[in-house]
Amino acid sequence: MAVKYSEDEYEPLSDDQIRELMRKSFELIPPESISERRKRYEYNSKWIKPEVIKTLSDNELQKKFLEYYKGGEGRQTLNQIHRDKIVRDIKRFREMLLYLLDENIPIKERFKNVVDKDGKYHIEGVGRGLASAFLMDYNLDKYCLWNGKTEMGFRVLGWNVYNSKDDTGTKYEKVLNALKKLRDDIGSELKISFLEVDFFLHFISAEEEGIKLVKEITKRDVTVDVPTPNELFIQKILEKNFDEVIGKKYNLELYQDDPDSSGAQYPTPVGRLDFLAKDKKTGDFVVIELKAGKATDTALGQILRYMGWVKENLSPPNKNVRGYIIAEDMDEKLKYALKMVNNVKFLKYKISIKI
Repeated sequence: MAVKYSEDEYEPLSDDQIRELMRKSFELIPPESISERRKRYEYNSKWIKPEVIKTLSDNELQKKFLEYYKGGEGRQTLNQIHRDKIVRDIKRFREMLLYLLDENIPIKERFKNVVDKDGKYHIEGVGRGLASAFLMDYNLDKYCLWNGKTEMGFRVLGWNVYNSKDDTGTKYEKVLNALKKLRDDIGSELKISFLEVDFFLHFISAEEEGIKLVKEITKRDVTVDVPTPNELFIQKILEKNFDEVIGKKYNLELYQDDPDSSGAQYPTPVGRLDFLAKDKKTGDFVVIELKAGKATDTALGQILRYMGWVKENLSPPNKNVRGYIIAEDMDEKLKYALKMVNNVKFLKYKISIKI
């Protein structure tokens, strides 16, 4: 589901508006969802602590992580692309985790060295979402989750939390301060934790009831763009069989930078990308836009917008960003438009059913 807000989305909501939005959201969010997440937190907080991690054998630590990663810990369904890579060198994984949880070191330094690709303790597959998940499950009072849904929630609130030029550690520190404001200041009467704050940001940015609530309170012009059943069906097929259908042929793998990002339906402030992948050989990002039936020239403008965001926010300066539009066919307008761009290609799909 893609959510489109009018241009006034950039205007920050008042504290009173956010307070009312929080109060009404928690009346609509099923309490059992939050209680189930809290159970997972209580379970994981027993082993995600330095004194326990030091005593676990390599096999025990690996088993704990694989269980943690596979289940998404109540937050989301995860793509398993990086799961085994992360603990391939279990000694390095243990060192990374102990460093991340070492509170003698400033949090922005720890976060930067673990998440940045050139960080001293970085392991491929560990992004901001997974690193912040470990921190939150270590100490829910001190650390928050930071992923794509957090960003979408900020956009709904109209909050510009950090500067794009800030380093990763500084960004996390500013995200932490912003969520503290939601928890301790605006939402103080609700007696909530970072866990509930995470639910709130997801609810107002990605759930239909939450989106309607935003419109009701803010009077914003909000529309919800739900994919047609055919498109949703094809998305699921491609996601499940990405490697066989697309990956091997074009040397691509789905991109995952945090626990709630499988590379499919990748959330960004400018819309959800059907698929975000990387070229395994060159490291280039590849945006894939899927259309059911015949694609029109509007698909080109859409994918170029997504590619521009990826170039600005994810891609290293020395890497390129490419795009694929996948549809059953394309109209003449798109055919001519594609002649003028060299980094977007059209791929044609065909579905057949055999009995």
